[in-house]
Amino acid sequence: MSMPNAKCIDYAVPRSQDCLKLDELHSRGVQQLTAAIALDPTFTAAYEERAEAFFQLKQYRQAIRDYTDALRLETKPKEKGILYNDRGLACVNLGQYQSAVDDMTQSIRLRCDKAGADQCDEYVNRADAYVKLKDYRHAVDDYSMAIRSALNGVLIFGIAQFRRIYPEYDAVADDVVADLIRRRFYPQMTYKDFVKAFIIHAQGMDDEF
Repeated sequence: MSMPNAKCIDYAVPRSQDCLKLDELHSRGVQQLTAAIALDPTFTAAYEERAEAFFQLKQYRQAIRDYTDALRLETKPKEKGILYNDRGLACVNLGQYQSAVDDMTQSIRLRCDKAGADQCDEYVNRADAYVKLKDYRHAVDDYSMAIRSALNGVLIFGIAQFRRIYPEYDAVADDVVADLIRRRFYPQMTYKDFVKAFIIHAQGMDDEF
C-alpha cells in the first residue's frame, strides 16, 4: 500500500489516476475483508483493516460501524486507544463533533495518559473538534497539551529567542517568563533546572533562531 499511497495527492481535484487506482485497491480490500469476516465474525483485525479501507474511500458511516465492532472485540488498551481516535476522525468528517470529542477523550485516557506514552496526536485531533464546537477554551488547552507532548522535555529555545518572538513580554522579568513557560509546557522539570536551561545554558543557542 505504501507506493500507491505515496503517489496519490488526495486533496487534488479532480482525483488523479493514481488516486482512482488506490480507491480500486481499497475497494478490493473491502471485498476480501468482508469475505474473511463472513468466515470468522470475531476476526478483529479484519474489522480494523476494513474500517481503514472505508475511511480512505470516504465511506465514513461504514468505517464507524467497523471501528465500533473492532472496539467490541479488541482487548489491548493501546490498540483500543488507536481505534477510538480513528473512529473520532470519521465522526469529524461526518460533522459529529461531540462524538469525536468523546472518542478522542477515550483514546487519550487509554494511550496518552500512560507513563512513557509517545507523542499524542489525539490532543490536536480533539482540539480541532472543539474548535468546530466553538469550545475555544478547551481547544486551547488541548493544543497546549499537544505542544507539551511534542516537546517531551526537550528545550528548543531560550529566553533571548523567546523575547525576539514575543516582544509583548519585554516588561516581564526573565524569571517570571521562565516560570510561565515551565508550568505550561515543562511541568516535569523543577523551576531551578528549567531556569538553568532556559536562561543560563540557552545563551549558547544560535542567535539567528
